[in-house]
Amino acid sequence: VGRELQEMVSLSTTAEYIMSLDTVKLSGVERVRLDKAEFNKALQKVKVVEDEWIKMKGPWKQERPAMLSAVKSAVARYRAFTGK
Repeated sequence: VGRELQEMVSLSTTAEYIMSLDTVKLSGVERVRLDKAEFNKALQKVKVVEDEWIKMKGPWKQERPAMLSAVKSAVARYRAFTGK
């Protein structure tokens, strides 16, 4: 039963992902894969935003470094798992 439920959830998630890609495409947004140089340039610009967010006054200020670290860790695990 557990395995069947896992397969159903996986298929449902995949279907939702494909439908969301179709919605994005229908709205006129084009998805592209950046080459390594462009990707690294984008990362540099994102770093500036991250640094400003960490310094900003407001809610969750103390928790922001840990939150950012958790997000980066999740992205790294995803990339390691998918090879993307």
